[in-house]
Amino acid sequence: MRTLEQACKGGDASGCSDAAVMTRGDSEGGARRALELFTKACNGGEATSCQAAAELHEDGAGGVAKNAMLALFQYRRGCYRGSAAACVGAARALSAAPGGDPGNEARRLFEQGQTAAAAPALQRACTMGDRWACALRDKVK
Repeated sequence: MRTLEQACKGGDASGCSDAAVMTRGDSEGGARRALELFTKACNGGEATSCQAAAELHEDGAGGVAKNAMLALFQYRRGCYRGSAAACVGAARALSAAPGGDPGNEARRLFEQGQTAAAAPALQRACTMGDRWACALRDKVK
């Protein structure tokens, strides 16, 4: 663990990400420290770390303050850096709809008038091979 933290301090984004994964489960302050490390890894270009930071903001567990706007910001960063899962997270955050069946998701998007906001993230995730995003994208066209 110390070696990963040292790598992170030296600017190694994957070291930050790996340290965050190992820290996340620690009982005392693990989620908050993991958020710091995931954010640093995201800043260093690790797309999946952006998604992980977004999930911590979205869940608000383990002492991390729940913050929908920061979650969306991190999901979008991960999406544009190449994480299909982050694109789906961004689309869900934009639609304010929980996970589930693409048909139900599409209905929620239409009802909430959020199709235009979610469509680019869904398209990006679909392009990266996420079948759920493709199915939802096809229903909101």
